[in-house]
Amino acid sequence: MKEVAGKCLCGEVTFRVCGAPVELHACHCSMCRQQNGGSAFIGLHTAEGVKLKKTDGLTWYQASEHGDRGFCKTCGATLFWRMQGEEKDFSVSVGTLAETQGLKLTSHIFTDEAPHYYTLPDDAPHKTGAQVLNEFIESQKHV
Repeated sequence: MKEVAGKCLCGEVTFRVCGAPVELHACHCSMCRQQNGGSAFIGLHTAEGVKLKKTDGLTWYQASEHGDRGFCKTCGATLFWRMQGEEKDFSVSVGTLAETQGLKLTSHIFTDEAPHYYTLPDDAPHKTGAQVLNEFIESQKHV
């Protein structure tokens, strides 16, 4: 995967994801499920990030003290997730991409918040919210 096009449902937001996939996770936290209407946010993070092309419909929502969610204000499509204060480094909703061949889920995260109405598949490692936060804190010590 070098560059892959992505867009919202109505086309008011278009972009390209660039570089090799770094992580493709399914987040089962309550906020992701609320934003997506009941299912996980499946987010792709790539080595070279995202190049925004058309941003007429793009708006950001500060969903928590640590994360922002990007969506189209015209059609409502869930598009991005980023750490608070990050302007260019964010995860892309994989369902918005024109091409997904070759992508493989790397983890299920915030599994301790997953609802009882679906069973988590065993296709990738499971991580609780505490594990995800600890990994993030550790990664920041080396930056």
